[in-house]
Amino acid sequence: MVSKQKINREKVLAALNTSCPKCGYAIPPAEIRRIDFERMECPRCGEKFTPKKV
Repeated sequence: MVSKQKINREKVLAALNTSCPKCGYAIPPAEIRRIDFERMECPRCGEKFTPKKV
């Protein structure tokens, strides 16, 4: 029998976070502030940046 591996919820949620290039804050999806289609703003330091593509 093949056993199923459990999905680690913490790792999945951590992968959805975006980190700020200036202060390093891990921005969760609920706190993302979009300025336009490409750029976003960090809720902690106010830095406007284009998130890295993974």
